[in-house]
Amino acid sequence: MNRQVKWGPFFDNQPRELTYQTTSSRDTANEALFAGPASFDGNRVVIAGSRHVRATVRLASWKRSANGDLTLTLHGRPGAELTIEVSNDLQTWTAVGTAMNPDGEAIFQVPASRASASRFFRAVAGTDSTPSHFRP
Repeated sequence: MNRQVKWGPFFDNQPRELTYQTTSSRDTANEALFAGPASFDGNRVVIAGSRHVRATVRLASWKRSANGDLTLTLHGRPGAELTIEVSNDLQTWTAVGTAMNPDGEAIFQVPASRASASRFFRAVAGTDSTPSHFRP
């Protein structure tokens, strides 16, 4: 990768808001800093707005046993405590337990009684306000 984000070319004088979205890797530290200039026709402008990204939690795999129990394998920041929550409507969330993530991988067992097909799951790392949602 060249560590650059590129847009254009644009051949008019219309104002634009250019945005991009990043995804942290499994090995991302607590925060990664984004800094640097943007260049528009040779005019350098310092980037503005939020320039920090926080590590996320990702569903690596899931498996349902014969009795209906669900095993979730999650990847995220090593050392984080993950709170697993369930919802039927993606609005109201209920914690069903926690999982430790000592080395970047956490395994969480959801009993069949809590793992009905209509449920959604999310994992929240520590005090993270942007949980990762998934539906096995």
